[in-house]
Amino acid sequence: MDDEAEQLRLLEETGAYGPYRKEYIKKDGTTVPVELNGFIIENYNGVKGIFSLVEDISEKIATDQKIEVQRKKLVHSAKLASIGEMAAGVGHEINNPLAIAMGNITLIKRFLKSKGIVNGNMDRYLDSISYANERIRKIVDGLKLYSRLDSSIYKKASMNEAILETFKLTSEIYEKDGIFINFDKETEDLFIKGSLGELQQILVNLLSNAKDATKGKSNREILIELVKKGDYAQLSISDNGKGIPDNVKEHIFDPFFTTKEPGKGTGLGLGLVYELIKKMDGDISIESTPGEGSTFKISLPIFTGIEEVEEAVQEKVKPLVNIKGKALVVDDEADIRFLLKEFLTNAGLEVDVADDGDSGLEKTKLKEYDLIYTDMKMPKMNGEEFINKAKLIQPEKTRFIIVTGGVTKDYTKEVGVDLHSLADANITKPFSIESIEVTLRNFLSHR
Repeated sequence: MDDEAEQLRLLEETGAYGPYRKEYIKKDGTTVPVELNGFIIENYNGVKGIFSLVEDISEKIATDQKIEVQRKKLVHSAKLASIGEMAAGVGHEINNPLAIAMGNITLIKRFLKSKGIVNGNMDRYLDSISYANERIRKIVDGLKLYSRLDSSIYKKASMNEAILETFKLTSEIYEKDGIFINFDKETEDLFIKGSLGELQQILVNLLSNAKDATKGKSNREILIELVKKGDYAQLSISDNGKGIPDNVKEHIFDPFFTTKEPGKGTGLGLGLVYELIKKMDGDISIESTPGEGSTFKISLPIFTGIEEVEEAVQEKVKPLVNIKGKALVVDDEADIRFLLKEFLTNAGLEVDVADDGDSGLEKTKLKEYDLIYTDMKMPKMNGEEFINKAKLIQPEKTRFIIVTGGVTKDYTKEVGVDLHSLADANITKPFSIESIEVTLRNFLSHR
């Protein structure tokens, strides 16, 4: 039964109809949306008729559409806020065991090398574990982006450089899968105010999305184009893949939304792209035809300011020789304490450990340390309180290094920023032995 027939049925059964929406055609041929309500009336002579109210609802529809757009934005913001809280905890809880796994692989490799043990299969096994850990780290880093403080230093960044560097990293891998990435290297370079690393992350995610979209095609192609549109740099990533249905387009930038099979995708990639572009005051849109392919178009404001010139100071990496000193490791995770102690002891330091801020503070009352490594999120006394109290006890020469899985919801933005002034260095889990060695070079090798 169509809408009009349904309204007539209601009129016959109840004596009224509506509200009912349809379009009227005006004299000039254009249409106008209207809403109708009506009821049966009867005069003194018993003659019945239909009284109808016809309302032009053009403005009402326009207002409703604006409200719906704002509602979607609020829902999107709410999703990001909830992900931000979750990501903060995820970053800490996953990065701890990840640091343990990655650190112990380093220790195993160093042990095998020290014993002169060369085994191709063992190397492959360890490299496979390292690769898996690196994939986990990237997923966690992606999650943390939703909760990370806006600490990116934006400056003049070359769009061409970002594209060409990403092209170098991906083209050979993609060609092995039968995918050809096309980009005219002679394209005019355009500069935006942003982060080269974040531009590359945007490109990698969009290329990965295009790669998946072309699966099953005999001639798989991805086209990258960069053009100037007024005051904006417009970057386009086009593929000849399966395209995106209309019902998917409206959700494609939602966090965790994915059309892939379980285990094939996290649903974070395009959500991250959207957030990074918005951070750079840009915009992104999609043009897609099912069965023919898709084009993602990114618009970013062209850089018009004056670039700050910084002198690059190139320092040669100094070998770790004659490193001596005393170090304290404070962390509530036993395996993290073990790992840091191994790294530092092998470097030549005398190392003590403590499982929380309280016991760490007691140790600082008994001995002077050159370096103190501490976690931030710990039971009893957190890292911030521990550092502030330990500074009152330890000599001025003592250096404090924060080793953390990321800023958690227990810290406000202001405190998060203060982490940089709270300690002499910050190391993020999962850490590498190289990041630990940097602190030894910076604080002990010159003594």
